[in-house]
Amino acid sequence: MKACQLGFLEVVKFLFEEAKADPSLVNVNDETCLIIAVRCKNLDLVRYLSQKVQNLVDYECSKNGLTALARAVLDNQFELADILIKEGHA
Repeated sequence: MKACQLGFLEVVKFLFEEAKADPSLVNVNDETCLIIAVRCKNLDLVRYLSQKVQNLVDYECSKNGLTALARAVLDNQFELADILIKEGHA
């Protein structure tokens, strides 16, 4: 989670691909890594995660009811929203 928040793409790749970390884990705010990457406005990380964890693109955070796509639109991050739609099939 911290690697997503800090935008460490290579660390995130290692955790998912080599260490086999569970991409469905959530933080105390019920946010997935993808939602965190969107909130932190990290284009490369959102692109990677939207391809890697397509089944979580539509995950709805129970704390605020937002999906990654809703968070991107709410924050006026339309380039991120476009990536989620095209690559993550949101």
